[in-house]
Amino acid sequence: MTFAPPTRIKVLASIEWFTPAYQAGGIVSSLVNQTQHLSEFIDFWVVCSDRDLLHPLPSNPALGQWLKKKGHQVMYVSPPFSWEEIINQIQPDVIYINGIFNGPFCRALLKKKVRKNIPTVLASHGMLAPNALSIKSWIKKPWLKLNKLLGDFDGITWHASNKVEAQQIRRHFERPIIRIAQNLPPGMPSHIHQLQPGLRFLSVGRIHPIKNYKFAAQCLASCAQSMSIDFTYQLIGPIEDKAEKSLIERYQNNNLKIEFLGEKSPSELGKYYQNAQCLLVPSLTENFGLVVTEALSNGLPVITSDQTPWGQYPASAVLQCLPLKKAVWISNIEQQIFKSNRHSHIEKAQDFFRKYVMSDDIIQQHIQLFS
Repeated sequence: MTFAPPTRIKVLASIEWFTPAYQAGGIVSSLVNQTQHLSEFIDFWVVCSDRDLLHPLPSNPALGQWLKKKGHQVMYVSPPFSWEEIINQIQPDVIYINGIFNGPFCRALLKKKVRKNIPTVLASHGMLAPNALSIKSWIKKPWLKLNKLLGDFDGITWHASNKVEAQQIRRHFERPIIRIAQNLPPGMPSHIHQLQPGLRFLSVGRIHPIKNYKFAAQCLASCAQSMSIDFTYQLIGPIEDKAEKSLIERYQNNNLKIEFLGEKSPSELGKYYQNAQCLLVPSLTENFGLVVTEALSNGLPVITSDQTPWGQYPASAVLQCLPLKKAVWISNIEQQIFKSNRHSHIEKAQDFFRKYVMSDDIIQQHIQLFS
């Protein structure tokens, strides 16, 4: 049973991208899921940009106006804008910063003179992981050092989605205040699509070196050649790195077809999860990996790398967390290929989701995060 706080909590949440934007993936989905699952207890007021990661939003929201949505209110803005004015208008109980390195939506709000004495929660979303910090490290590391000296991280509460992320935070800050609240998943799908013929493996996320899809493509290519079985590797997500796309395409062969399906809205993803044999998440680093929860809720087994936090959960037929060794992945992919009856694993994956991913305990973690 979930216990509500004595009074409703007003949370001012800052994030660079927010629904209907979706191209940035997990960071957007995390906050969207929070507003949906916690609306009974918390009033979310979300401030975000009027753009998606790579393109303009599909709609043209009224800039600078609060728009009432299901479970939250949102204001789309275009920098420059004043955090002081927004804070004075909302009078929040808590400020919730999503991400670290974006200027207008993260760094500007970290300033103590801006947020004054309002309790502040900072979700790093895996941005302090070694592999994440190695990208543009010449900018990120000096900025972290400078702002620690300025004291802008003093007194904040860190939101870590798991123990691994909590340890990453401790590597950079002395005696930080950390609360662990596992990222909230989407709900169970309301519609089950009819299973289509064909053998498909799936990856969902931006096409970027850190996602390491070329490793998955290499393993699938080896399986296709050795087993002489035709199957397809589908990749859903924006192409952030064209060179990476070219590297992945090199592994296509007579038995393996590689399809880049581009960006899909969250409402479209269900049919792809439900028509695949397995989700592949070979990432070099993942803060959580919401695509794993989406796959499991749709009844899809998952193979993920041990550079994600999914190793903390019990290994099962529907979730394998593996080291990034080619022979190991090939063996497990072959096992998925031999599972010709996908329907037999749908119930097992959804049971795993209910037991370990979506529970009252996780809801309670998030209420306590803002209390």
